[in-house]
Amino acid sequence: MPTVCGLAGVDYNNKTLGRDILSDQLNDPLALIVNKKVAKPHIAVVGKEHYLSMQKDGTDIKLHELNSKNPLIDVKENYPEIVERYSHRLIGMYETAKYMMYNNQN
Repeated sequence: MPTVCGLAGVDYNNKTLGRDILSDQLNDPLALIVNKKVAKPHIAVVGKEHYLSMQKDGTDIKLHELNSKNPLIDVKENYPEIVERYSHRLIGMYETAKYMMYNNQN
């Protein structure tokens, strides 16, 4: 619905995790991942070049370069600005999704 409203030029109140896919406001899109099917469940975001994961309480943060020769190596020490930006967005998306699951009646 946000994309349709954006195309039509209509103001809207977005109560979902959807967004206007034609908007140029977000230049670094991320996808939220909630992984419960591994030995150590975690939440994560994946972007164009990096994958950041952490425990639900914000501990055990790891950052991986997707296009590197060894993507399993944690490179968080090399990219503190990406770790901070992705961590804030990950926690925001995760907490929003939890809130919406229980409180969004529309």
